[in-house]
Amino acid sequence: MRGLGADARDKRIDDGPTSDGGTRLSSPSAPGRLRVIVYLGQRLAWALAVLIGISLAVFLVVHLSGDPTALYMGPEGTKADYEIMRAALGFDRPLPEQYGHFL
Repeated sequence: MRGLGADARDKRIDDGPTSDGGTRLSSPSAPGRLRVIVYLGQRLAWALAVLIGISLAVFLVVHLSGDPTALYMGPEGTKADYEIMRAALGFDRPLPEQYGHFL
């Protein structure tokens, strides 16, 4: 190998010659790869849990602060306008269905 000193060449693991005349370095062991996959899986699961938690918190804050339709309409809307807007935005549906649409 060009550019590597004797110390660097001595520290690599040689698995024998390859078809192109070079040498092959050992690949990571299967248990090491499995640990990395498990670690990445755990990190992705936690990231998903955090994202769902944040979205649920935002959804609940919007709905606990009052009727979102009233925030859109303002005081100048009539009762009929209010009901039309509420149906158009889907705020007349059950909360779990609204949350699913929110996601």
